[in-house]
Amino acid sequence: MIADLHAHLLPAGLVARLRARAAPPCIRDGRVIFPGESLALHAGYTDPALRLERLDRLGVGVQLLSLPPLFGIDSLPAEEALPLTQAFNEGIAEICARWPGRFAWLAALPIADPDAALRSLGDSLAAGALGAILPAGCLVARARADALLPLLARLDAARAIAFIHPGPCPGVAPPPPPPDLPWARRQVAIQTQIAQAAITLLYTDLLDRFADLTVQLANLAGCLPMVEERIDRVVAGRAIAARRRQPRLIADCASLGPRAIALAAAMLGPRAVVLGSDEPIFRLEDSLRAVAAAELADADAVLGGTARDVLARAGFAGV
Repeated sequence: MIADLHAHLLPAGLVARLRARAAPPCIRDGRVIFPGESLALHAGYTDPALRLERLDRLGVGVQLLSLPPLFGIDSLPAEEALPLTQAFNEGIAEICARWPGRFAWLAALPIADPDAALRSLGDSLAAGALGAILPAGCLVARARADALLPLLARLDAARAIAFIHPGPCPGVAPPPPPPDLPWARRQVAIQTQIAQAAITLLYTDLLDRFADLTVQLANLAGCLPMVEERIDRVVAGRAIAARRRQPRLIADCASLGPRAIALAAAMLGPRAVVLGSDEPIFRLEDSLRAVAAAELADADAVLGGTARDVLARAGFAGV
């Protein structure tokens, strides 16, 4: 079974609420508008039956659905975020119940209010969520990540998934807009943010107490595979007392190509890399082609072997 662990869908109830908003994140004039960017809204964002047809055509058995923190919904003030995250969680749970075994989901949480986020996580796990998606901006420094400890503990107790995805941290001022070439510079910023979150996970004690938690990093852990050897040389050359942890960590290949996939597999191990598409923002068929072109010794693990273990561990009955 091929499994896509990084995909997004906007349920009808959430779409209606976003259309009613006057300020980003919102839907206006046929576009999803969020801080610094907008994307054309089409049926691929909203139609689960159409998505299922694509999965069948491409031979993909299951897709793990989430709400991208890059839209900035979960980092809004809690009174704004909660109705939106609830609309997502309720709508996506209904979609997964309608097509059992084909879709699974991760909870969206109102991160700005730790108590509300924890309650929402508990409700979502009880409703069938396999974990939660968390903005990488909350993990770019160890001290900032402390606010997530209660959520990580609850996810660990459920043997669930914490999906670290590009997105802002509540209460932190956004970076200035790129001076030029935003279509390129924004991608570098996204990958850098994920790499900073990965450094927190790998080089601090944040996850030491959470042996049953699976952490998924979006986009092959950002640019970390490219700079890991430089970090190793700095540590060795300057006699820095650094220890790289070995948490239960996977990285999806969403939006990346065969060279990046091969590099991440060499750094993290082939069984730590999983298929991700970032649909509908990117295309699932491109990710499938990239995995094939990477010519990995254990491509089956990337396409589904590792994902089956992760999903089953989190309680998914469809594997």
